[in-house]
Amino acid sequence: MERNPGLTASRLAELVPHIVALTALHAGVHYSLTHLGLLELLLGPEKTKIMDTPDAPPPAVEAASASTKKNKKKKLQNGFDRRHGTALDIVSSTTSVLLFVMYGFSALGLKDTAETRVGGITNLSYWSLMTHLGYTAYESLLYLCMEKWGTGKDALMYIHHACVLANLVPVLCTNRLHFYSCWMGLVEGTNPCLSGVFFFPRINMKDSIFLTISGVMLFLGFLFLRVIPLPYIFYCVMKDWDTLDWSMASSAWAYCFGSVSIIFLWCLSTFWFYRIALGMFKTLGWIKPKAKKDA
Repeated sequence: MERNPGLTASRLAELVPHIVALTALHAGVHYSLTHLGLLELLLGPEKTKIMDTPDAPPPAVEAASASTKKNKKKKLQNGFDRRHGTALDIVSSTTSVLLFVMYGFSALGLKDTAETRVGGITNLSYWSLMTHLGYTAYESLLYLCMEKWGTGKDALMYIHHACVLANLVPVLCTNRLHFYSCWMGLVEGTNPCLSGVFFFPRINMKDSIFLTISGVMLFLGFLFLRVIPLPYIFYCVMKDWDTLDWSMASSAWAYCFGSVSIIFLWCLSTFWFYRIALGMFKTLGWIKPKAKKDA
């Protein structure tokens, strides 16, 4: 594999088949879950029946996220939409666990010197980042479909995914910054816990110990995989500043945009962590909800 082919049309053309194949793979698993009976096989007929109840209101956590100021439309999920949401949770959790392991081993293999941290590349790091790119493309396309169905995500999720795509493409084209991209990719380890917070209420398991565990692990995951490590990653990126070949514009773009993205991701993660902590503290009774004023 060429060490630094650059961000060129020919290099993008080389990546496109891999991106399309991995996006199609995730979409194919999603389709198997929603249309080919795999969801019934995994959850059982009883849980699937609960999920497919027509015109049932969404779980409280989903209703809360659907009633933001920017999303004033009433968004009650029918069984069709909950089925897609559950399939998304399963695909997301499975891929995120796989990515977490792949990213961990990739980062360990590239961490030793400034040269390997900036310009090092392995087959594992390449396919880790490529899998993440295909997974993000699949999720983004699904979000657009869910938007059409009236159950889309808020604007921050679209911005987050656009930022991920804008970082991964230059990194994969230039074969630079694989170590830092893999290290940052460890934040995907929070996704299974987030999926659990949505998944268990969706199948009428709001009082389940698994929901409690998901919530606590989500809090800890955000703290130790996002809020605390990201500033240190930014410091390490700045420390390796002189190692980059600044003569190639695409490498410089990947480095500078990636550095800004770390700050953006940290701010976004801190904001989400605040909301997660607030919700958990209210659930535990440590914070009393504000009393509603009488009309």
